[in-house]
Amino acid sequence: MELDLTPGVLDKTNDPVRLYLREMGVVPLLRVRARSPLPSASSAASSVRRRRISRSPVAIAEILKIGESSLKGRSRSARW
Repeated sequence: MELDLTPGVLDKTNDPVRLYLREMGVVPLLRVRARSPLPSASSAASSVRRRRISRSPVAIAEILKIGESSLKGRSRSARW
């Protein structure tokens, strides 16, 4: 049995790519007003996350270590 690949064998309605593109053409795109809450919600969540991390005891201890090592580095360089 040979497979016939000549054009017209497949019905256009059965082609999944054509069907997908036809359906996508019906769906309206987001307008600017519809898009604007999405980035702001993400930004707000990011801000909350940063605030929580910066107030954690582990983060504060690491920041203090960085500050101390920075001060030690300055005192060494001041001598040279």
